[in-house]
Amino acid sequence: MNSLLVIHPKDESTDFLTSVVDKLRLIKDLTLIEIRTEPTESSYEDTLRIIEGVDPKIPLLFLGHGHSRMLYGGMKDKYNNYIPLISISSNGKILHNKSLMLVCCRSSEFIQELDSEIRFGIGFGDIPADMKDVNAAREMDSRAYSGIERKTVDAYREAITSIIINSIHYVVSNKLELKQLYSEFALRINKAISSSLLDDKEDKYLLSKLLYDLKDEMNMVINN
Repeated sequence: MNSLLVIHPKDESTDFLTSVVDKLRLIKDLTLIEIRTEPTESSYEDTLRIIEGVDPKIPLLFLGHGHSRMLYGGMKDKYNNYIPLISISSNGKILHNKSLMLVCCRSSEFIQELDSEIRFGIGFGDIPADMKDVNAAREMDSRAYSGIERKTVDAYREAITSIIINSIHYVVSNKLELKQLYSEFALRINKAISSSLLDDKEDKYLLSKLLYDLKDEMNMVINN
């Protein structure tokens, strides 16, 4: 992997992932194609056109919000709902034969839905990286994410960004196959869990549980 298409939709709740893009730019021998999708029709169209036209050999890293059947685009205050950028039922064919790394909620299900349509995919389950996610889950179930506060979410965010950056850096620097990313993600999540448990912070078990779920719900699809 010497090139990477990065799609990071404009959204205040995922601005913390900007540091991922900043650090990826510094990786030697890695060329980035960066898209910051704005919450406008023209920006959506531009993003889709680039995705469709990019060489299938270039993996796509998506940093944003998602669902089991869609990836969302930009978000601004006046939008009451997230607007789908890619939906399996409408324009999912645009991902045919692509390699995907989707850092968003329910992306594990998304890549399973696509299955044989894609060349490669890594996805995750729920990623409560914002208090809005935590509070929304609590509206459905008052016991959801019991004890989780802002400080735990902030530490979770920091761990996620470090895991993504270091995993991609290792694969690129050592000229490994893309599928090795799954093992690198898992390895660094395990290290983050161990580091948390050895810490003396009051919320260490809460953070460790979030990280454990991150790894447990991670999934990979490979079609040679």
